[in-house]
Amino acid sequence: MVDGTRKQFMETLTTVPLLIIDDFGMRKLPLTAAEDLLEIVMRRYESASTLLTSNRPVEDWGKLLGDVAAVTAMLDRILHHGHVLKCGPRSWRTKMAAAAEARSDGGPGGLDSFRSQISSGTDQEKQKPFERKESKPATVEVLTASRWSAPGSLPRAPRTR
Repeated sequence: MVDGTRKQFMETLTTVPLLIIDDFGMRKLPLTAAEDLLEIVMRRYESASTLLTSNRPVEDWGKLLGDVAAVTAMLDRILHHGHVLKCGPRSWRTKMAAAAEARSDGGPGGLDSFRSQISSGTDQEKQKPFERKESKPATVEVLTASRWSAPGSLPRAPRTR
């Protein structure tokens, strides 16, 4: 939304069928982020789907956003009907980079080596990485904002993928 207002932008965020907030907490957030997120989550609660990814532990979100009460209310609504998928401490990007480096350094290479390196993990990582419940197929419209802007301002334009 290039020429819109905050009110229009918030309306878009709250009515899109699936809102994806990717890499939450990777950048410093403005002072109003907790209030804005709480408003978005409250408006979407029990009416639309939200996918939120983060490398930050949920326990740190209150400190990250600077408003423990708002984060508590937000998490209460997110977790009420939500599903938490923990991917574990190992990074897939790190594994892939190590596999590529091994191939380029004359180490064992090829697709089989790469697959075995990726699939190797602790027994704990291999056991039930996530539980899946049946859901209805839906038409998905993806709206992403590249990052939170300064307090009171709007992101330039949503990225499309």
